[in-house]
Amino acid sequence: MATDEAEATAGWTTEDQILDVHPSRRRLLKWLIRLGVGAFAIAFAVPALAIRTLQQERKTVAAGDVLVYATGERAGQPVIADQLQAGQGAQAFPQGKEENQDNLVELVRIAPGSGGEGLVAYSAICTHLGCSVIAQPNAEGHIVCPCHGSMFDPANGARVLHGPAGRPLPSLPITVDSSGEVTADGTFSGPVGPD
Repeated sequence: MATDEAEATAGWTTEDQILDVHPSRRRLLKWLIRLGVGAFAIAFAVPALAIRTLQQERKTVAAGDVLVYATGERAGQPVIADQLQAGQGAQAFPQGKEENQDNLVELVRIAPGSGGEGLVAYSAICTHLGCSVIAQPNAEGHIVCPCHGSMFDPANGARVLHGPAGRPLPSLPITVDSSGEVTADGTFSGPVGPD
């Protein structure tokens, strides 16, 4: 077998042997160039897709939006005002707009009552760094942010009781329809989240 190879290459010059090696090197070089071009294209496509995603219109809470529970066994079901007792809270989203975290609403029943009586709504996004506040008010009835301890008074327009938050949570006007469902009656009173 070695003699067959020797006979096959006996007439080859060094130049012929070099040319025989080049096709595999050329294929490798072409493959590497294609790989580089593909990586270059991906490097441009990924940021372009990210920018496109950021520019998509985000649905925000508006008048007439039915509020649905954000979590728990009732998640996705409409919030019924009479299900909240004095001192209780719940977090909700406007139905169909759950993908926008800035729509998270903190509902708190600050006084005994039925329907919309004694029920208030605020943004559930802290005005310090944008964390979500705790759904249930503390023992004193205050809304607390778990990240840095900001505390808000729902009975007084979500006024800041303890920082580092520098401004109150934006309020959301609400109404209760004849079936007891809580609906938004407008938009948030100010910008949601940190300044």
